Amino acid sequence: MHKCLRWLGFIVALVSIIAIITNFALTAARDGDTGGLKWPYISDTAKEAPQYYILAIGMSISAVALFVSVIYYGRLLRHIATTTRHKRSVVAAVVFGTISAFGLAFLAIFDTKRYPSLHLVFAILFFVCSMVSITAMFTVFAKLVASHEDLACLQTSRSVKIVIVTLMWLCFVIYLPIGLPIADYSQLPDGNWDYTSDIPTNTMRTVTQFFTVITMLAYYATWPWDLVVLVAAQKDLSADVV
Repeated sequence: MHKCLRWLGFIVALVSIIAIITNFALTAARDGDTGGLKWPYISDTAKEAPQYYILAIGMSISAVALFVSVIYYGRLLRHIATTTRHKRSVVAAVVFGTISAFGLAFLAIFDTKRYPSLHLVFAILFFVCSMVSITAMFTVFAKLVASHEDLACLQTSRSVKIVIVTLMWLCFVIYLPIGLPIADYSQLPDGNWDYTSDIPTNTMRTVTQFFTVITMLAYYATWPWDLVVLVAAQKDLSADVV
């Protein structure tokens, strides 16, 4: 069971990246509507078939894998954590992580053309909850690696995660808190979106959105290697208790 659950974080990253890259390629090949942007918003590549089904199915699969992997990873961290504060942080990370999984599935199901308001709600839910979950989980992980002898071999993973989380926050802040309020765009009568009134700001948002997602997925892709050590550390702690 551990061997199967171990790879769920990598599956989240792999399936999501395949769906996103496939939709970018299909949108370019089919001359799909991007609202005047050369680098489109991820969701705007999935307004029409078959891209809609690729993203909806792909992200739904990723959401299920994310839901299970967050609970599994969090359970192991909570078992190893020695302070009440760390245990509570892990619980909060798991709660926000599972909510983000629902947001991921529904933002893909409710597309930007037919359900713009619902899509925006679930997109914000996904991004914000993911940021909180990843940050809280990483904070506990980093402190455990620094203080727990059995986790010392995860120093490289900790260093990689520091880079990932730093880039993730940089892109996220530009994309959502800064970019969303200042970007100008409008929805046309046919349901498509027009960004030509403010191409620079919207391009800034599309690029930082893409790399926010990529860094999130990169973070989850590091979990399989962590889990080998975390499972062993959990077993050692259980043996000590016995």
